[in-house]
Amino acid sequence: MANNLWLQSANGPITASLVLIALAAVALLLGIFNSRRSVDEPQPAWSAAGRRFFWAFVVLLLVWHVWHSVSLVQRVHPFVDVLPLQTDATRALLHGVNPYTITHRDIFNAEQSRMFYPAGSVVNGRLLLGFPYPPLCLFLDLPGELLGDIRYSHIAALALCAVFLGLMASRWSDAVVIGFFVLNPHTELMELVGWVDSLMLLPLFATVYAAKYRRWWLPVALGLFLCAKQYALLGLLFVPILARAAGRSTVRLYLQSAGVAAAVTLPLALWNLPHFVQDTLLFQIRSPFRPDSLSFAVLFPIPFAVIIVVVLAAAIWTHRAGCAHPAIFAAGFALALLLFVAANKQAFLNYYYAVMQALLLAAVALSDVRGEPIAGEPHAPAAM
Repeated sequence: MANNLWLQSANGPITASLVLIALAAVALLLGIFNSRRSVDEPQPAWSAAGRRFFWAFVVLLLVWHVWHSVSLVQRVHPFVDVLPLQTDATRALLHGVNPYTITHRDIFNAEQSRMFYPAGSVVNGRLLLGFPYPPLCLFLDLPGELLGDIRYSHIAALALCAVFLGLMASRWSDAVVIGFFVLNPHTELMELVGWVDSLMLLPLFATVYAAKYRRWWLPVALGLFLCAKQYALLGLLFVPILARAAGRSTVRLYLQSAGVAAAVTLPLALWNLPHFVQDTLLFQIRSPFRPDSLSFAVLFPIPFAVIIVVVLAAAIWTHRAGCAHPAIFAAGFALALLLFVAANKQAFLNYYYAVMQALLLAAVALSDVRGEPIAGEPHAPAAM
């Protein structure tokens, strides 16, 4: 399909991919709406032998994937800036230096630097940027750095995401989803490059699992997710869905998760607040438009206010059309992120990978739905 669209378009694969993104957004809207429909055929309970066979499959899959990814990371060092940014920051923190106040060697030439970074960000070959992500990413990178490479943390994070999928699985088709999650070549690329979206996915998966089965640590998981990366704040729009699904007060869940996020973020943020704001917020705002982005903004400019209105409209629609189930939290976040990224000045594989994995999470988490949900009431989780 993409090839046919490319043949018919003057803009080639960019236009084709954008059409597919639009189709994905429509499919996601229909999926959220369909969550309210009843399931005509109840899912059969798993036998003990079936469960053991399923976990044997998951464990073997993960053992192979971790071994393969670790061996690949040890051999391949891609030419990207995200790796030295994280490595330098973790080493600075281990030596007692504020990672938001350091600078880095600019690995690009002058033309590339002007394309990638805000004007004035590179002086005398040094990138005037400390650490462009929230502190949680830094903390999660530390175990990998101590083992020799921050990407080991990314491999572990995605492996744990697969474990959460296994814990929520309720039918054999979920094994196919887990296989796709692990064997997807983009998973390997995410680990190899070291994009921090892999680290963000771990608390997202933990949040949905906690809302279904471990509700007492839902505020902790949700708080960690909301402070994992800047765009994770889109999840704030869908917290009421989690609260209804878990039988909690929405206000109390907001406050508890905010407390967790603050406890994780503030120690490093307050160490040098101006540098923290510069690195995590202002640098992103000042970053130039990327003509190589997989975004509709490449074809025509989209005001940021319009993007916000579209995202808010999608969130309102999700609340009205979706059932009160943790899976709809993941699906709603995926929809909001897809709409936000697809119209923004920077849109690349790592963002769309996060959207895709959030959708896989929603598919597995929703697989235990039985019957028509009562308006405003959560689904009962399947027995584990």
